[in-house]
Amino acid sequence: MKRACTPRTSEEQKQYWEWNRMNSERLRVFRREQLEQKDLDNRFDYHPPTGGKIRFHEDVRTAFKILANVINQVPVSREQSPAITALEESMFWTNAAIARNEIK
Repeated sequence: MKRACTPRTSEEQKQYWEWNRMNSERLRVFRREQLEQKDLDNRFDYHPPTGGKIRFHEDVRTAFKILANVINQVPVSREQSPAITALEESMFWTNAAIARNEIK
């Protein structure tokens, strides 16, 4: 008996193996493997903003400030504090993604 997800045609097999390859690359970060030096450099080097990235960083900060002001209006509570912290963390990762990668 064939499983429902077994590829039947050669094109489905190609797609299946490509999907497996891509996912195994994505999961690599969860395995205990050493990172390549270029990956470490990209994560820890300073990336000065250039060209369109400057405007992109400004837009991100503006959007996050608007949301931070909304969160600041909710009743002061123990839930409000982690909401602000999560927003700061999200802004950090968004800006890191802009700084570390090419913008298309």
